[in-house]
Amino acid sequence: MFLIEFESVKILFDPYSDIGYPLPLRPVSCDICVLSHKHADHSNLNIVGGAYTLKDSEGVSNVCGVNLKLIKSFHDRKMGADRGINHISVFEYDGVRFAHLGDLGAYDAALLKSLGRIDVLMIPVGGYYTIDAYDAWEIVRSLNPKIIIPMHYKTEKLDPRIPIDTVDKFISGRSNLTYFEGGSCEIKLNDLPKEESIYLFKL
Repeated sequence: MFLIEFESVKILFDPYSDIGYPLPLRPVSCDICVLSHKHADHSNLNIVGGAYTLKDSEGVSNVCGVNLKLIKSFHDRKMGADRGINHISVFEYDGVRFAHLGDLGAYDAALLKSLGRIDVLMIPVGGYYTIDAYDAWEIVRSLNPKIIIPMHYKTEKLDPRIPIDTVDKFISGRSNLTYFEGGSCEIKLNDLPKEESIYLFKL
């Protein structure tokens, strides 16, 4: 789950449930709630409050002054036969373009081209249910974002039986790492990193 807070709007992505995650379920309020897909661990609207607008299907819209585009993709390499549809979210605020790839399981050049310029990229890296570290780096090299936020990987708080990788494969050999204590960071939209940076959270 990601909550992105701008001055005038809060956007929530994939509110979690406690399936496989021994974490407390904390209520969260937002103006826009985006579901990349309908699996129970990514679509728990019971924890979402506020008079929010729900976006969970392909299309382009302007909500609360945010231009938001949801792009159809797949949760697996079999065109959704195994795990269904996934939606990539691309949105822009104050000239900075963000992409949240959801549980992306497959991609091609046409899909990546449809995203356009991306400055801040939230990308799964754990494999098995999504793309793995290798595929994630292929996407990063294609999009050239300034900030990369890996997601959907194993941590010590995750049920050890869940067969996904830690973030280690994705960050192996990389020196452009910035660590943040807790689960949040501040991004200055008018002062993005000059070079590619990977943001990691110490939860």
